[in-house]
Amino acid sequence: LHVNNFDSLLEHFEIDFRWVAPAYIGPPLENPDSGIRRDIWGVEYKYMPFSETAGYWETLTHPFQNAADIKELNEYSWPSLEWFDFSTLAEQVQKYEEYALMTAPGYASPGIMQLIETLCGEQKAWTDIAVNQTFFLALVRKILDFLEPFVDRMLAAANDRIDFFRIGDD
Repeated sequence: LHVNNFDSLLEHFEIDFRWVAPAYIGPPLENPDSGIRRDIWGVEYKYMPFSETAGYWETLTHPFQNAADIKELNEYSWPSLEWFDFSTLAEQVQKYEEYALMTAPGYASPGIMQLIETLCGEQKAWTDIAVNQTFFLALVRKILDFLEPFVDRMLAAANDRIDFFRIGDD
């Protein structure tokens, strides 16, 4: 298999869609000295190899794992729309005009429950639905306060050419 980039790989297997997303231009998400990555939500990960050629990104932190008070949500550093260059979508749409377009995995394909599990830890996320609904609903609102305008801007910048909006929840 001789491919030199992701598009070549998709072409080789005759994949008829392409992923698109606004370019991230925000604060650095990777610390090259420690090897720790952070996502736009502030969750930290470390690469864990399980062989010479493969591995996975292990979650190191769940920022709200011990949180119970809405005050902690209000004091948290949430992602900003200013961290994204939505104008890059026009070029992607033009480049892939022959393909169906889908929002790319990651921040362009959000999953609310998946985000809550990542921010709180799986057990707390599902427990809060039943025993701390005030906190849970406030967390959902904080996430949507970012996602709703993000999605609106992403779809508008792509000039309604995104055919599939991918949701990351399982």
